[in-house]
Amino acid sequence: MEEKALIPLNDEYVEKMFLGQTDDPISVTGLSLTQAERIIDQMVEYKKLRMMYSCALKEIRTKFDVLNTEFSVRYQRNPIDFITMRVKSTHSIFEKMRRQNQKFTMTSLEENINDIAGIRVICSYVDDIYMLAQSLIAQDDIRLV
Repeated sequence: MEEKALIPLNDEYVEKMFLGQTDDPISVTGLSLTQAERIIDQMVEYKKLRMMYSCALKEIRTKFDVLNTEFSVRYQRNPIDFITMRVKSTHSIFEKMRRQNQKFTMTSLEENINDIAGIRVICSYVDDIYMLAQSLIAQDDIRLV
């Protein structure tokens, strides 16, 4: 069976395909089975990576919630006013990598982007920030980088 000639994919189309912003079946039909499988594998790996960051944020938030509850019981006050979390959008990650002239690969993403996920803990007092930070890194499953 003769393999069809490949339709060259430009960066804009690959970005749209990766971000799930196109359902254009004509462009995809120009891919070989190997290329299509590679793209799908990369998309699955990327989704797994985003899921791991999301789960890590939930775990850290839980740790802060437990510390807040512990301080409420021990000292009758809550040092944490509120917590916000976010996982950087795919578009924002892609744009940052483009600005840094990095290839959009899983390895490059993991090695070069340090702000994929973030958590913001707001406290009323500066001393509470340092106390919470010390309490968090004192846990055996937390490592300060």
